[in-house]
Amino acid sequence: MAAQQSSTIHPVGKSKTQSSLVITVPRTEFFDIWVQHSKETRYKELLSCVVLKYDLSEAAEYSIKSLSLQISAYSSKLDQKWNTSGRHKGRFLNKNSEWLSGTDFTFTITVDSKLPSDQPTTSSGNPGPGRRMKDFVSCSEKTKRRRVDDLLQSRSPGELLYAAEVSTRMSGNRNVANIIKKSQETTQISGKKTICEPDARCLSNVEALAYYVDSKSTTHGYKTTRKWSIKAGHKVYPSFYSLRKAKEEFYPNEIDVGETRAEIKVQSILDKTIERLVLANQEVFVSLLPTKLTYTLISKWGCDGSSGHSTYKQKFTCSSDTDEVLFIFSFVPLQLQDEKGNIVWQNLRPSSTMYCRPIKFIFSKETKDFIIFETNKVLEEINALLPTKYMLEEYEVSVNHNMLLTMIDGKVCNALTESS
Repeated sequence: MAAQQSSTIHPVGKSKTQSSLVITVPRTEFFDIWVQHSKETRYKELLSCVVLKYDLSEAAEYSIKSLSLQISAYSSKLDQKWNTSGRHKGRFLNKNSEWLSGTDFTFTITVDSKLPSDQPTTSSGNPGPGRRMKDFVSCSEKTKRRRVDDLLQSRSPGELLYAAEVSTRMSGNRNVANIIKKSQETTQISGKKTICEPDARCLSNVEALAYYVDSKSTTHGYKTTRKWSIKAGHKVYPSFYSLRKAKEEFYPNEIDVGETRAEIKVQSILDKTIERLVLANQEVFVSLLPTKLTYTLISKWGCDGSSGHSTYKQKFTCSSDTDEVLFIFSFVPLQLQDEKGNIVWQNLRPSSTMYCRPIKFIFSKETKDFIIFETNKVLEEINALLPTKYMLEEYEVSVNHNMLLTMIDGKVCNALTESS
């Protein structure tokens, strides 16, 4: 960037304590800064770049405002060319190479010269000698009302709202501008405005997922609920894409899926269970740091079979396989205790399917040999379990596992104990 003082030190209509500063910026340099930032921040970045480069941080408010309007005009012109090029940098450079190599962008602002120490001061609000006008934000409420009194008298509320929207949008605060725009579009029903409560908020992805599961909603049902809530002015539900991404975070590692079976390593599902328990009760665990770092998770587990399921025409590789029967292993976390046996977390619904976490399910008949074989495989994994380590702040929390084989019926019990 290049800057030069205008040859006219005392232009017509200006005080003798003012002069014009002309700043020239090559179009290519302007575009490089413009394209590096998002649409919401590029305007602020351009203004900050000019202000910092030429040390205009102490310039008068009206000078910065004049500079920002000029930058906004050039930025809008660049935005039009960018859109016609399909927002593609290579296509833009090929199409506008001559325009980019044209005359530099010129910014002209008025700057104040230093006043002599014996210069008399006045209380005038105009730029020039005397006390400078105080920034609007730092003024008292009484001063603010006095400054905007002429606007209130001469302009309608709709004009003032629209001016506020345009001004905030030009300054780069697009979110605030959108809120102001929404307030203008607010409809009135029976003389009452349909405006959201001030403390209304959007559900987090995890909260929305909990609602999705608790309500037994479908994909279409969730999307419809979200669409109508947005239509009513309440953006409460996140997108279904966000919901699906949150759901993926709950999946453990080491999931093995085959044609007739699907299973998860016991160590992996327990590690994920501990992770979710700690995150859901993070305040409790943090309050116990650093005195309590070792815990024990007590869980119950077991297996059971069922039959009579619907059969489909889908063929299996082995003709003897069928999806009419199903055998499943699962476990339920019951309590999380510290080293002294104090309960840190307790499952209040130990018989609810909401807390039942699957280990494996298999399309196979519930025979004695099958029960013993598969149960021994799970027992081997349980006996080889390692404590789950989880970093909480700068401390490492260790959780041991105590799994009790209690979720079984009479048939499984007889098979495992080899009794009739």
